[in-house]
Amino acid sequence: MPRRRKIKCDGQRPVCDRCRRNPVKLTSPCKFDGAQNGLGDLVDFDDDHGNLRSSSPSVDLPNEPEDLPTDIQAILKETSTSDIRPRLVDIFFARFAHTPYFFLDPALMTVYPGSVRLPALQNAIHLVGSVLDNLPPDDPHLAHSLRECVVQMTTTTAGGASFPDDANLTLELLQTRVLLSLYYLYVASPHEGRYHAAAAVALAWSVQQAHPATLMAHEWRNAFLAVVILRTHWRVAYGLGYGEHGNADVTTLWMERVIDIHSGSQPSPAQYLSRACIFFERVSSPFTDSQAFFSLDNKLDSFHQSLPPLCGELADRTLILTHALTDLAIVRLHAPYTRTAEAAREKSLTAARRIVAGLAHVDLLNGLVGADILLGPIYASVATFYIADIPFHQICSGAQSKATLLTTNRKMCFDDMRHAYSKVPVKESRP
Repeated sequence: MPRRRKIKCDGQRPVCDRCRRNPVKLTSPCKFDGAQNGLGDLVDFDDDHGNLRSSSPSVDLPNEPEDLPTDIQAILKETSTSDIRPRLVDIFFARFAHTPYFFLDPALMTVYPGSVRLPALQNAIHLVGSVLDNLPPDDPHLAHSLRECVVQMTTTTAGGASFPDDANLTLELLQTRVLLSLYYLYVASPHEGRYHAAAAVALAWSVQQAHPATLMAHEWRNAFLAVVILRTHWRVAYGLGYGEHGNADVTTLWMERVIDIHSGSQPSPAQYLSRACIFFERVSSPFTDSQAFFSLDNKLDSFHQSLPPLCGELADRTLILTHALTDLAIVRLHAPYTRTAEAAREKSLTAARRIVAGLAHVDLLNGLVGADILLGPIYASVATFYIADIPFHQICSGAQSKATLLTTNRKMCFDDMRHAYSKVPVKESRP
């Protein structure tokens, strides 16, 4: 019987698959008429791969970071003599030093640059500074900083930086996540921003669960406050997010010991703002019964009365945001019942009036000087509430003085929103 039929040869030479697995005791190769050349495809593949490798050297290193395009490298080289990074750092700290968003010591970043071991943090500062500096979206420094920040942070995370051996590095990584999420909040990219906010929440939560003693450290306390504030920012701005039931108690070690404003000492502005954020998340969550609603209403009123008063144009930026967010929580709490309960409508209108009056001296577009990024969405929510109340106001009877005051505040709110939107330029999306 021919050898091909006997071993079911697959018709390839010089060595077919059967011969390779069960070699026969023959010195001559397996040859027969009509056979196919099994090496032909492999030879063609080697030729194609060689041509591709010559045209793109990165084929052999698919996991290596991609090099910057030549034109971007040229631009960066030309501007190296007039580096804009120091200016971006100065702009950033002029706005965010000693605010809840930056919980590290600013002196370590400006006086001792080498003390920060995470280069991604430097790039995150440059990103936020570029937004405040109004750099164009296609600026090569912006694309370079964003790419380097993500790559460096991913490399650090993959390297296995652990607490407590790398406590400072973990704190810098948490700060980088917060700033990246804040950058994406500025450029209106909710998917990327909420991803980094969730990563910051997970990192902070894991640290406080594994090492509760860190809650007493000053920088870690401020870091936890920043995470609480940041995740609420996304909920206010986009109406997305997560939250427990409105009648759920805050019983975690993280919340009670870090954000306690009744401990006897004077609370910091960040602690006030964190408590306002928690109240807003409770208001945005469903309620199980009416008792929980009235309980939260009383707690919210008590918290509002405990806030330090605003001092006109000299008021602290964080305190302005705290008042506005607390009043917005009151509006959100009572807005669904304004058509059926006069008391709910009165509380909502009073809180909305306080927001309009409190932001009368704030330039919503000038983030470098006075305005927080969240004041715009808060003011827009008040305008939406006023618009929804117009039909009900036309059929509602009340005192003439109250109607006149409501009309005045509504007109002031609409005029401010119209003025702000008229100055917003149309820009391309950032990377």
